Amino acid sequence: MNRNHFVRLPVEIIYIIFDYLPAHEILLAFSGINPFFDTILSTYLRYQFDFKSILRSHYDLVCSRISPNQVISLTLSDLDDTPGQTQLFFSRFRITDFNRVRFLTLVNIEPASWKHIYPYVRNMDSHHRLIIVSTNVDLLPYAEVLFHSSRLQINIASQLQTQQHLPRLRSLTVSQSSIAELMTICASTTQLTSLKVHEIVFNANDEMFLPAPQLKCLVMNLGDVHVSMNQMNHLLLNLPRLKHLELSATGSMDLIDAQQWETISRQLITFHFDFSVRIVWIEKILESFRTPFWIQEKQWFVACTWQRLFSVPYFADTCANTSFRPPLDTTAPEETLFFDYIDHFIVNDSSKIHHHYFRCVKTLELQVSNAIEKLSAFIDLSQVETLIVACAIDESTISSLLKSIPHLRQLSINTGLRNFLVQTKNMRLEHIRTLEIKEPLGNGDYYILEQLGRLFPKVEVLRVKSIWWKTGIARLIDNFSNLLNASFRFESLPAANQPNRQLETEIAMKKSMIDESRRLRDDMFTCQQRSDPIAGQNQAIFWDFWFTKNQELKTPCNREWLPRRGYYYYWLYHLLNQNIYLGLVMLTLYASILEFAIFYAIYIPAGRCIGKICSLEN
Repeated sequence: MNRNHFVRLPVEIIYIIFDYLPAHEILLAFSGINPFFDTILSTYLRYQFDFKSILRSHYDLVCSRISPNQVISLTLSDLDDTPGQTQLFFSRFRITDFNRVRFLTLVNIEPASWKHIYPYVRNMDSHHRLIIVSTNVDLLPYAEVLFHSSRLQINIASQLQTQQHLPRLRSLTVSQSSIAELMTICASTTQLTSLKVHEIVFNANDEMFLPAPQLKCLVMNLGDVHVSMNQMNHLLLNLPRLKHLELSATGSMDLIDAQQWETISRQLITFHFDFSVRIVWIEKILESFRTPFWIQEKQWFVACTWQRLFSVPYFADTCANTSFRPPLDTTAPEETLFFDYIDHFIVNDSSKIHHHYFRCVKTLELQVSNAIEKLSAFIDLSQVETLIVACAIDESTISSLLKSIPHLRQLSINTGLRNFLVQTKNMRLEHIRTLEIKEPLGNGDYYILEQLGRLFPKVEVLRVKSIWWKTGIARLIDNFSNLLNASFRFESLPAANQPNRQLETEIAMKKSMIDESRRLRDDMFTCQQRSDPIAGQNQAIFWDFWFTKNQELKTPCNREWLPRRGYYYYWLYHLLNQNIYLGLVMLTLYASILEFAIFYAIYIPAGRCIGKICSLEN
């Protein structure tokens, strides 16, 4: 639409358009266009603050431009990509400032921030909605907040008090629960309409019953314990209003009786199932699912193997490798839907070439390199956004592959990092925005850190799976000048269970990183530490950072001198370390701080820097 025509729209229509957009997108799109839009932005009263996975610069923009009384929906998040957000938010606002907020969503917020929520909760009425997603905090101490919640997502059902009354709860998602706990929860939640349980712990003889006749949506994973058709009958007959059912279960042949399922599922709008059953007569079973009820009325299609009967495409494979073949026995009308459902493809065998075409692959994983030139024959590479490199690849192959993936934004390096950098030393991968490094980074690998910064100059999100070196964290933060989010898994030596001592160590480590990083000293950022529950014998800590957008160095001398000097110095340092005799030379030169001046003068002639300054001034 022409801008002049858009301005002629009634203000009420523009307000309706804004209702479908988060606050930061409205400000980015319409701020400063003209006085007309500036007036609309200042008078609009239905802003939605969605701070989940938001960029720090967008967060700052929203908080500085919009008044709290213009907001009706607020989402706060302390996830890994926005660490310390709630602490930052409550240092600037009080929850009572947002007196028009009707929808409040809290995602993994820190325990220290819960105290700020109580004033809002105590003023809630039937028009307010409170949504809580908490997978890392015990909610038992926050019974008053839970009492008012309308939607909950938790890890285990024991996070809720078994006898707690939850009169407003409409949706509950639980990672793990027992049947007994679910029965207790359902009895205390008379408004519950959606229940999702990813793992149910029960015995084969347990009664399959949920006292929730108002339930409309049910998702259950019953695991490996055998269930019978009688138990399923008993479950569904007590849920007369159920419209959407997703079921994963293990059982015998009676569990895949199409006629019985037809009888008890007529009221359902959607029905997705994945049954693990040892099947003897595949064709006979498939024929029972080809009736007009399944094919024409409901259009519920299935696929069958010797050990499994499942809905398609819902439970079809989303990840495939070069050995992938679609199910031979299915009621689906077209075979292509199995290929179009694949979004992650693994190249693991160069001898097998597909004759089918994968049109929707978003993640491409390379485990062998000698089949790369054939990929375009069976994969639409223009759809690929993430590349996982898990094998050694030569320079020419990498170059041709990257040119054939125009929309690549994320790269994961799961192979030897040193060899990968050798093969890409002459490249600059400016289109990569997210970088994941899975090989451990050891002490003193300055050359690798400098080379990573040169190879990926535009990276905004960095994930390092293992690093043993706090100075390395500071170096990486400085080397990636466009970094917005970063997460490092820091390995440390085993230590006794001394919480106070551990806290002191973490505080000292944070101070040390700030002292060693120019960007941490100069830029605004938040960070948090979290422990790794599967660290094993080593104590592992995740350090998550959330940065403002970095301002580039303004002086022309710094722009020319700093990146280049660091690279060449550490390149020479790396080269000398490769040979014991050259190492002796390094020890001789390394004794004095004058080495910096010597090596910089050799590899960066002063005339180049002076010439750059002159050209910029002209």
